[in-house]
Amino acid sequence: MNNHYIIGFFNILFNYLTYNYLEQFEKLNCKCSINVKRDISKVMLLTFYVIIFGKIFYPDLPKTAQLATIIYTLIFDLVFVSYIFELKESKCSCDDILQDTTTAIIYTYYILLTFIIISSILMFLLSIML
Repeated sequence: MNNHYIIGFFNILFNYLTYNYLEQFEKLNCKCSINVKRDISKVMLLTFYVIIFGKIFYPDLPKTAQLATIIYTLIFDLVFVSYIFELKESKCSCDDILQDTTTAIIYTYYILLTFIIISSILMFLLSIML
């Protein structure tokens, strides 16, 4: 089986879980979670589906498209991490232990992902310069 399909499947799965995580705040009617960054993150997650399907069916993207995708992902990560950081700083608790635990786990994951993406951008820029 082609690796692009496997990677695409896991990307779609994780985007779905992240989107549902954000939706859960609305379902819980959690006032402290209301923030424009949540709405921006949801729209960006929906846009990721187009990017993921594009990468599945056209895996050999030009370097400029790859860079644009990496930058878009970095922007999403920064918006999403800052949203989660604000939730943690304001000690936002929605009376749902699972949601609160998920917030801590997702925050850690996206912090790591942000560092990986920044490293990828630096490696990409270095490969262009050499």
